[in-house]
Amino acid sequence: MSHKDKLLLEQMNYKGVIEVADLGVQKVGEVLNCIPIEEVVDKFKDRKNLIFFGYMKRAENHWSIIWFIFFVFLKIRKQNPHIHLWILGLAPRPLLKLIGKCISNVHVAGAVSDPTLAFQKADLSVAPLLYGAGVKIKVLQMLEAGATVVATEVGAEGIESHKKLHIVNKTQIW
Repeated sequence: MSHKDKLLLEQMNYKGVIEVADLGVQKVGEVLNCIPIEEVVDKFKDRKNLIFFGYMKRAENHWSIIWFIFFVFLKIRKQNPHIHLWILGLAPRPLLKLIGKCISNVHVAGAVSDPTLAFQKADLSVAPLLYGAGVKIKVLQMLEAGATVVATEVGAEGIESHKKLHIVNKTQIW
């Protein structure tokens, strides 16, 4: 048990034996073999850049970003040919990688060291989730980094109103 849990039990007047296990330094969430985020951000120069971030093995991330590419991003790119979409996150599926190779200005970067710098440097972060439940930590991370975020109602679920969070219905043209 952690020191924090021990203190909590003591505050609750627990009378039993409490043992604390020293776990040392834990590197929670460290991803090996990832791309340094600076390599991605260096390519942002002289362009408009959108960021999507998520664990790409999750179906809701995978299928939502594919929907976004075909039904939203291509329309945006038609009006602004210099805009780029960067998809960051662990374990992109082969279909998404193929789409990234076939559609210009779509970049499937994969796992990055820490997406915070990308959130700060991109023109816009997107959370076009079509399904899923609960608060989306990725949206909180984007907002905490100071990013302007456009999200579907699902992407913004459970998040309080914020001046940099813009919620759109998936049927609206972005």
